Amino acid sequence: MDDRLSLENPTSKIRLKIVGLLLAGLTAFFLIAQYCDTSLSADNVEKKIMSSERLQRVNILCEELPKPSDFIFVYKSIGGNTFTRSLGFHFSSKLKIGEVKQFYTSWFETKNWRVDESNSDLSQGYFSFQFNKNRISIENGPFNNSNYSITCSEED
Repeated sequence: MDDRLSLENPTSKIRLKIVGLLLAGLTAFFLIAQYCDTSLSADNVEKKIMSSERLQRVNILCEELPKPSDFIFVYKSIGGNTFTRSLGFHFSSKLKIGEVKQFYTSWFETKNWRVDESNSDLSQGYFSFQFNKNRISIENGPFNNSNYSITCSEED
């Protein structure tokens, strides 16, 4: 028997583990892609919103949220999981994350929303607010043609 193909050979074991990890990674990627419909056209995103009462509520929540004056709308995406449906509104802006947080903190305080400390880390570029079943998260990062994402979600 050829030693190169034997599972007793340490090199074969390492190769088998690498192949297994690659397959697991690809599987995870495709599963995540199912829950994050960023590739949908704008028309298809709007059709999905119109076909779901929950997404309609989340859409209104995000649309009515004030935005800093230099936030330029780029696109919407749909996301979520078994317990939550969410919409991401993506923007371009020159503001720093601290300025954006200051803008939103003062607005949310007047509406009785609370800072969601468990989902906020300004040093990592994100912060969240919560009111009842609704959460609004604001994240600074590189996205498709944008650098800010405002995600509005409603939990079960």
